[in-house]
Amino acid sequence: MNIKYLSLICFLLGSSVLFFTSCESDDPDNDNELEATWDVVSFTKDEIEEMGSSYEMLTIEFRTYDETDGVGTMVWVEDVPVFGSQTSTGTYELGPGSSDMTIFINGTTANLNYSFSGTNLTLRGTSDDGDDWDIEAIRL
Repeated sequence: MNIKYLSLICFLLGSSVLFFTSCESDDPDNDNELEATWDVVSFTKDEIEEMGSSYEMLTIEFRTYDETDGVGTMVWVEDVPVFGSQTSTGTYELGPGSSDMTIFINGTTANLNYSFSGTNLTLRGTSDDGDDWDIEAIRL
């Protein structure tokens, strides 16, 4: 066999592998930027900072969002003075075609607007008890 012919076959096989390889960003099941674990660096309720007083540490994990059911699961891990670490599981719903969401965690419902800036997440809105929430978090 000719070396050029073998080189051509190797090139075509290698190219076809690259052609059919998919990137994670092409995966339609992975287009929800929220689906990550977020380290909360600031959490204010009615303009009072909760980090460092009510919470020593807080992470929020938004898990897979099921577009068919319109619900995603979330995990809220907090380290609270005196009580220690507590983990709660809840759900979230995204508004259709918008940046609005509703979260349900620890018996509380919050209607929030979310936005991204690089690896930062901002959540702003109001909880069902009337508190204004402002959460700043960094993707882990």
